Amino acid sequence: MRGVALLAGLACLSSLATGCGLKRYLPGGPALDADALAPWRSPPAAAVTYTGPARVGMPVLPVQIFGLSYDLDVVLVSDHPAWDMHEYARVDLPEGPLWLAKDARPDGVQGIVADLPDIERWAPEAAVPRRRGPVQVEDRGAGDRVDLRIAYQNLDGEPVQVEVRGKVRSAPPGKRNGSTMGHSRQSAAVVLDLERFGGAGRVRMTIGGQRARVKKLLGFYPMKFLLRQSQAGVMVASQRQAPAEGGFTLTRPGPQAVDPATGQPGWPTSGTEGWTLAAGVEPDGRASVVAERPGPLLTLRYHFVDGGLVRAEAWQVGRAAPVTVLRLAPALPDLSRPFDGTAESRFSLAVNGQEGHGVGTLTARWQDGDTVALALRPTAPWWLADRPMDGTLRYDADGGVVLTMGRVAVAD
Repeated sequence: MRGVALLAGLACLSSLATGCGLKRYLPGGPALDADALAPWRSPPAAAVTYTGPARVGMPVLPVQIFGLSYDLDVVLVSDHPAWDMHEYARVDLPEGPLWLAKDARPDGVQGIVADLPDIERWAPEAAVPRRRGPVQVEDRGAGDRVDLRIAYQNLDGEPVQVEVRGKVRSAPPGKRNGSTMGHSRQSAAVVLDLERFGGAGRVRMTIGGQRARVKKLLGFYPMKFLLRQSQAGVMVASQRQAPAEGGFTLTRPGPQAVDPATGQPGWPTSGTEGWTLAAGVEPDGRASVVAERPGPLLTLRYHFVDGGLVRAEAWQVGRAAPVTVLRLAPALPDLSRPFDGTAESRFSLAVNGQEGHGVGTLTARWQDGDTVALALRPTAPWWLADRPMDGTLRYDADGGVVLTMGRVAVAD
């Protein structure tokens, strides 16, 4: 079977190429097994001593989660000197398919081109470069057979044409915890579920009118894949919460934002979102408060018990289960209230129903009377562990709360 042979081939290459960078492409198994997930089924409350009343009358978002499922994903690695990986993803929506053209530079920064009005407001939690432009797709495929003609202008304004043929595998691979291949490190700490994974067939690509060839790993293995995948995790953030009737308003970016891709003032997304608050009941029967942001693509829900975050979910339109579930054990403390010491919660990440694909810690401590210091430290798998983040929650005198979260540099 072609998909099994492809994975076996990669594993064989791995044994021949230790240290060559091949491991960045290889999927793995869950970071946690079913028994290890037990603490997250009914997480205890944070063991902290509160030293004062709440600063605000709303739940406070300490991290920005993200999730997105692709119903078809074409991944190509080219030999072009200015680009590394090219990804063509189809998202099936009630109104029809949406195609995203995603090109990554050699430094791993990946941007999106899509024919969307106000593209900076589309999936605003995803702080990645983006540009509006037509992505013309002629789809001659049927079922699992892929036959595509794609034309668009990339982020540099170069015309790109791609032809791809092949077949999506009919069964999932043995290992579904997919590597992020080093891309979007500046903005995202995510894990993947490779629901389907296999090699593409015929590929032809031109960039700026010049032929771009598929790169061959170790000189002979063509890097061209057909996938069905989902991604889930935590994004860098610049946002401000302010109380509103029935919930709160969240504005992106917050003050003095710095673009994670360029290091210059600015932010790749913007907008103002209305969040609602509602009573909920957790699976273990405890009462909770659910903060929700409905959206045309993603609905985000954060679940708080006694003010402490226990779970955050991203639900994609048209899908019966959440793309992302971030669980915390013990619950993070109520960050609207001052407390002594440092609180540490372990987190687990589920993606597309696959539990335990990522794990790590989230800590919080009051740095001063107005500021909470946050630290996200993923520990497994390795492609999540190399994306730690630090952040702050700052309470303003007018009742607003500013969340800033950025990447911590790590050695390659």
